[in-house]
Amino acid sequence: MLLTVYTAPRKDIPPLRRLRYERWLSIKELSEATGLSPNTIYRLETGGRTTPSNQTLLILAEFYGLTLDELSEMVPPPPAPRTAIKQIRDKKGMSGQKLANLAGVSYRTVLRAQCGEPVKREVILRLADALEVYPYRIAPDLFTPPVDPRSIAPPRIVPGRSYGRDAEPDVA
Repeated sequence: MLLTVYTAPRKDIPPLRRLRYERWLSIKELSEATGLSPNTIYRLETGGRTTPSNQTLLILAEFYGLTLDELSEMVPPPPAPRTAIKQIRDKKGMSGQKLANLAGVSYRTVLRAQCGEPVKREVILRLADALEVYPYRIAPDLFTPPVDPRSIAPPRIVPGRSYGRDAEPDVA
């Protein structure tokens, strides 16, 4: 007996990508159908560094059968630039090319990271090592700063209560 299971796209997928997935289209197939470049489609779905033109949005709206306003709401906003990379780099007198060489990544990858575009966590770690800073300093969107132990409240100890192995469990 052959059993086919259909699984819907995950809930955390950007809405524009979800539209494409629901129609079982690859980026290449959508590109061929609309005449838009695959790079443009990818950036629209992920919130790349540029704001799309109305003509581009109109092409996709017609393809999906949506209004321009409906489609515009589905396009994620461009990412916030990671200005700390450039600021730290400039403070150290380091060019983007030199940073790329020290980190072992391409110059284009450095530019993508600076613009806030999606890059692998490993790339941010390499850039942080090359800049000699903690990763959360250059990419607070990916890394959280360590918690200061002084900011964590100590556990509350109730007088007269037993806390050892022999203590009775709480019943709530």
